[in-house]
Amino acid sequence: MSSQLYRYQTKSIDGFLSQLVRYIANGGHYFYIRVKVPIGKDPQAAAEKLLDRYKIRKSRWQRKRRHLKETASIHLLLHRDVIVVILTKGRHEQFYLDHQSQVRDIRRTALKVFGYSVRYGFSEIERRRKVFIRLDAKAYRKLKVHMLSICAWDAYREKSEMERQFRNLRYQPYEPVFEQLLAIVKAVNRARRRRGFDAVDYRCLNNKRRLGPVFVDDEIVTAA
Repeated sequence: MSSQLYRYQTKSIDGFLSQLVRYIANGGHYFYIRVKVPIGKDPQAAAEKLLDRYKIRKSRWQRKRRHLKETASIHLLLHRDVIVVILTKGRHEQFYLDHQSQVRDIRRTALKVFGYSVRYGFSEIERRRKVFIRLDAKAYRKLKVHMLSICAWDAYREKSEMERQFRNLRYQPYEPVFEQLLAIVKAVNRARRRRGFDAVDYRCLNNKRRLGPVFVDDEIVTAA
């Protein structure tokens, strides 16, 4: 089957996350492995090898037959040098033979990728299960330290200069991410007040998700 019939290489991190959410929330794909392609290796060649080995290229009709046979539905995503293979509950002998000790359940162990932490859990507020995406601990600490280190510099005395730093952040404002960024703004403002600087307006934070093509060969705008 032609590789053109199965799209897996995403155009951006935003597209990667968007498609990942679809597989988890809409398809029940909870079991995953994350593969970091070594430097010097071709990520697309590595992805193609996995596609062939686990027979991932399937039409919708073939996937339906798999489901009826209680065989796991399996998908693959590639962005830059990171590959994620994600499955539903079910049988897939070759995959589990190769990766039994590496497989994680996204309901229990968050997938950490591109500075984000992705988990599927229960929302007490919404009273339903959903995908949670936040900055992972390392990315959050790094960003907070950076913002706190520059927020009281004379070069950023004007609040507009500091607001520009927040406005230029490229993180998608998923609700947990927005809450993390808001916490950093509050910490920054405490530091600025100690220096006698004006507080940053939290409205400098982007609260609208960017929409764009998911896969490298997409030409239309798709929503996350």
